[in-house]
Amino acid sequence: MQQPVPTWVIDSRRAARWLAQVTAIMFLIGLGAGLVRVRLGTTLRNFVYRIDLANDASLQTWFASATLGLCAVLAVVLGVLERRDGSSSRAAGWFGLGALFTAFSLDEVAMFHEWSTNLVTFDTGDLLSYSWVAIGLIVLAALAVGLGPFVYRLPTPLRRRLVIAAAVYFGGALGLETLNGHIEDERSSSSVAYVLGTAAEEAAEMAAVVLAFYALLDALAARAPRMRLALSSTPPDVGRVPDRSNEAIS
Repeated sequence: MQQPVPTWVIDSRRAARWLAQVTAIMFLIGLGAGLVRVRLGTTLRNFVYRIDLANDASLQTWFASATLGLCAVLAVVLGVLERRDGSSSRAAGWFGLGALFTAFSLDEVAMFHEWSTNLVTFDTGDLLSYSWVAIGLIVLAALAVGLGPFVYRLPTPLRRRLVIAAAVYFGGALGLETLNGHIEDERSSSSVAYVLGTAAEEAAEMAAVVLAFYALLDALAARAPRMRLALSSTPPDVGRVPDRSNEAIS
């Protein structure tokens, strides 16, 4: 008797709401840890730092990397569907967006943006506390030129969500990061002002990723509402009857 195939129904709104709730919890934990860190001694501070928003080697960094990676997977799946239907230009756009999300996911844990200042140095004077922000602005301009035409041709609701998500994300990653750099220069990274500035920056990035996730998952639901994933542990040749039609008859 054939076993029934298990079916999971994923509602894009409900999934995005769940991700938003988990993101809010991660954010509040990180904010609380940051506020506690500036008041504690060295021993406890080292422990709390592992869940602090200001620490690049923290639980929140892993979570940000994972959610960006999830967005990358959704974008690549959309690209595969477009390529299957013969739209190579739209597929290339989705693959490009998937590559972008993948790069951001890797950057969260590998911190390539900070390492890039060892390769290219800008004399920004007092305008930018972090010179890598200048590199980020150049990369942003290149992305606008490269992916702008693809995003412009997307359906209006999807385009609007992705543009808002990008504006919020880069506004936090570049704009609020610059402001927080000045706070660090004036008051140090152990001040409450710096903790709140970091929280604002991370909140913008987290909210943007949640919106991008919802936009991509909703687009996938509209594109392939009954998409199925088949899993098998049986090798392709197992159980196959060999073809003997060409064998000589003795």
